[in-house]
Amino acid sequence: MEVVIVSSQQNDPQTPPNLLSFHLQASSKRPKEVLPLSIENAKALKRIEVPSFRHRLPSDLGSLLSNHLLELHKIYLKPGETLVEDAAQRYLDLVAWGEPNSAKVLAEAEEISIRTMHSRLMNARKKGILESPGSGFRS
Repeated sequence: MEVVIVSSQQNDPQTPPNLLSFHLQASSKRPKEVLPLSIENAKALKRIEVPSFRHRLPSDLGSLLSNHLLELHKIYLKPGETLVEDAAQRYLDLVAWGEPNSAKVLAEAEEISIRTMHSRLMNARKKGILESPGSGFRS
């Protein structure tokens, strides 16, 4: 089986891409045959609300969405002026796409410790780039 994911980048790179298509298919066809047709078919589709769609997927398939988004960042996302700004933008996109462990995913992608990523995100909150999380709830 293969997973085919088609998305479209927004005019504003600060806005997360739209997910247009996510489907499984038999791997009998070559990617050169499948991808152009998948892209063409996706042009007529409405965008998928990623968080609610992702919630219905098994976690291993959901993680493919995050991997897809990280690959898109390499192409479309202009690097921020600082590591903090870059981490914040990538974090916001992952959160918008329903990734429940955004900081961990970014840390693994950049091959840094989760503590370092948390520090970058904390600095982004101090600079007002990211909103601070709520106080949480403890019983």
